[in-house]
Amino acid sequence: MAKAAGMKLAERLAKTEDNIEVTFELPRTDYPGIPKISGTSHVAAARRGKKATVGHFSEAMSRKLNSMAAAEGHTLQYCMGEAWDLWLQSRGEQPFGER
Repeated sequence: MAKAAGMKLAERLAKTEDNIEVTFELPRTDYPGIPKISGTSHVAAARRGKKATVGHFSEAMSRKLNSMAAAEGHTLQYCMGEAWDLWLQSRGEQPFGER
């Protein structure tokens, strides 16, 4: 046994009777039904060419705005567009009508 410890790993492996092959598989990247996206992120058609305008408000205001929008059957984004248009009009500016 002392003799084997002094041998190089390659020599010890060469002397074994079993031929052991180590293999591994790379993770799959080609799942059927999932489109490949190359270099660009997917952006919904409705968001192309647009920028996000956001704000941070209290939890109470957020709840109130979301519940009012839902009660009227609108999205919060629709209501925000309406609010911005009213704000622009109040200052003599042309509204965008983006809803």
